[in-house]
Amino acid sequence: MTKKEFIYALSRGLGSAYIAVRKNPEKYKKEVACLLSKCPAFDAQCEGTRSYYSYSVFCCYKEPEYFRDIIIKRFDSLSVKNRGWNTAYYAEVLVYFACDGDELAKKALFAKYKKLYNTLLKKKRLPNGVFPERDNFEYICNALRVSQNVYDRIATDIGKLFFSNKIFDGGSFGWFASNSQFKRLARKKNKNKYQSIFVNAVNEYEAEMERARQERLNDPIYLAERDERRKRFLGRELFKEFSLPSNESDLLKLLNVLGTDKHNENCRHSFHSDILTLLRRKNAPIYVKSALPIIYSTTRCSYCREKAFTEMARRRMLTETIIEECLYDCNSDIVRLAKRKSKRFSNR
Repeated sequence: MTKKEFIYALSRGLGSAYIAVRKNPEKYKKEVACLLSKCPAFDAQCEGTRSYYSYSVFCCYKEPEYFRDIIIKRFDSLSVKNRGWNTAYYAEVLVYFACDGDELAKKALFAKYKKLYNTLLKKKRLPNGVFPERDNFEYICNALRVSQNVYDRIATDIGKLFFSNKIFDGGSFGWFASNSQFKRLARKKNKNKYQSIFVNAVNEYEAEMERARQERLNDPIYLAERDERRKRFLGRELFKEFSLPSNESDLLKLLNVLGTDKHNENCRHSFHSDILTLLRRKNAPIYVKSALPIIYSTTRCSYCREKAFTEMARRRMLTETIIEECLYDCNSDIVRLAKRKSKRFSNR
């Protein structure tokens, strides 16, 4: 794999990039340090930050601490008001290092945690509804919850925050509270004072949201508008950016042109998404399935790649090479599907 091909594959989170690093790590060290020193995800809210993928690549090297130091430096330099997915990405990568016994990573995580926590304790108001300090703190809290004990300690801190600063309520850390660890804490009989404050605040907020939801469900105007939006989405017009070519040859040509990094990313993503939507409809032309291997290898969105992988599996288009590299993909659902397919291939 050339360096240009490697950059292309690594930026998409493909397993082929991981395999290339594992075979010849030093050849790609500079490119790894450059591309994975910030959140590499196309859409982190949809597909996650790809932190485990990055950590796996780092661990292909004899001294992964080289990359840890880069991540710590970037993490430390982030302002508490810096809003974005880099905070979540750096925190998650450092948690992987810390879980493997890296004390420097652990120190960096808790230093940032304390800094943000102290900032929140002193916060006086919510400026225009935008609150990056809280968002960044919650990113780190979610990254740190590697066990129930750690979760409970963080819940204690958040309870103290609720007790000390009344601008926060049960909806302030909804992401941190929306998991099985919160449910286990809620069932815990010997909660401390601040854990009880946290749990009660979240439960009160969720009860209020549920009451509001039930009111909407009893509103005929809201229900009619919801149904209309759903119909418009399901019957929406596809291929607004580019018309669907009428034959396989022209379709492949267009996909190859869009596959270059020079082309507009949003246009490419929209076209890929429209093809994947069309393939799930009954009236899809047969030749459209030929787009799937190109979408798989060129899309930067691992969620779209997962859909392409699934459609290829349904149509028996998967090769052993694709299945092997998907075992190391940045998308954990693709890895899971590839493991299942790999077993079937080995049993033939």
